[in-house]
Amino acid sequence: MINEYGKNDVRNRRVLRGALIAIIGILLVLIIVRIAPLAHRIVILPVRRVQIYGNLHLTKGEIVRGMGIDVSSSILTFSRKNAKEALLADRRINDVEMTKIYPDTLRIYTREKAALSVVSAGETSYWVSADGVFLSEVKEKDVIEHYPLITLKSNNVDIKIGERVNDFYVLDILTALRGIQEEYPDFFSRLSSFTVDEEGVRLHLDEGTFGVWLGSNVTGQKLESLRALLVVLKSEQSTLQGGGLAEGMMEIDMSVTHAAVRMREMNNEP
Repeated sequence: MINEYGKNDVRNRRVLRGALIAIIGILLVLIIVRIAPLAHRIVILPVRRVQIYGNLHLTKGEIVRGMGIDVSSSILTFSRKNAKEALLADRRINDVEMTKIYPDTLRIYTREKAALSVVSAGETSYWVSADGVFLSEVKEKDVIEHYPLITLKSNNVDIKIGERVNDFYVLDILTALRGIQEEYPDFFSRLSSFTVDEEGVRLHLDEGTFGVWLGSNVTGQKLESLRALLVVLKSEQSTLQGGGLAEGMMEIDMSVTHAAVRMREMNNEP
């Protein structure tokens, strides 16, 4: 009797244990089904702050989107290498450095390309780098007096921020300007504006005192020759002023081998 009772007791315990395990299993499945839709929202050490330094033309939003950061980003799994490669794909950026500050902050240091000139097309002006990349639109608060202005007269101008200029005249001007800025910064400051149309390029110096027709070929060598010519003309400044320089402007044609110089009234057509 004792042996039979013992076997029944063990059997009942096993049945009870199996039933409990089954119930627990069912409850776990229900819990998993319940919380599964929320699982992807659980982020360990999420990125809550992004501190950006050195950006002038790119906005904070552009940089954050460029790195691929969103509400699901964790500082633990954030890849600085991948984010840097993504940002350097933007032609406006020269270099990027990133630092993780636990538990929730990313610090980004950017070095953007510097603006060399301002390009005006229609009613909008743009900052442009030495290699011809459009950096951003010029804002009302921006100071542009110390940057040569390049005005495009053509209606077929396709401008996209972050892309290169598609006009070879403008690219030639920028290449020439870069060399002049490095070698002759004082002369660079005198180059007020360039006007580009289908026929070629016209340059204005000293806020319109000199008008220079450069033709279809703009080079650093041509601008250096212009600088040397202006030194000669300056030595004759007193004579030229007597001839009416204050009421007119001096026209210089540098589209030919030997520069031609003439005076004209300010109100006359070029």
